[in-house]
Amino acid sequence: GAFGANNQPVGVLIAAAATNNLVGVNATGDANFISGNQGHGIEIRGLGTNSNTLVGNVVGLAGDIITAVSNTGYGILVHDQAAQNNIGNPVQGQASVVAANILGNIAITEQATQNQVLNNIIGFSPINGATYSSTQGSGVLIDNANSNTIGDPTGSFVNFIRGHQVAGIRVQNGATLNRLQGNSIVA
Repeated sequence: GAFGANNQPVGVLIAAAATNNLVGVNATGDANFISGNQGHGIEIRGLGTNSNTLVGNVVGLAGDIITAVSNTGYGILVHDQAAQNNIGNPVQGQASVVAANILGNIAITEQATQNQVLNNIIGFSPINGATYSSTQGSGVLIDNANSNTIGDPTGSFVNFIRGHQVAGIRVQNGATLNRLQGNSIVA
């Protein structure tokens, strides 16, 4: 992914009732660079696809964590009734960086429920602060999805969200009971 490998239509797909999978950092600190795909970077979909964790990945940028190597879809898409998945982890030093993806950086849609987005850097490079005009959507989109959590009310594991053309976080189309707390959202 770091060199724009052009997988179609998705870099990493978790589906068909897959559960308890880890994509990203483990005990050895191995992260993934998931970039340049002709579709979504990571997609989690389907009823019964639950309790998967994405942590410490770089989605949409090259190995220098500055240069855009955009996925043409969303950086991360959770949809179609997928539930209780974690994008991020309450462990310091394991933030995912999700930036420069064309449709938007993170989307939770189509009745996906009880998913959590926590402790991520969304929309910019943590190395130099660069934002990316290639992203046409929001930092985090919740569309027709309920009871999801974006952020941490204690402020300990903040999502840092910056530089989006539509919104830092956007909630729409009948989405209800979602919690947006403890995020840092700036222009």
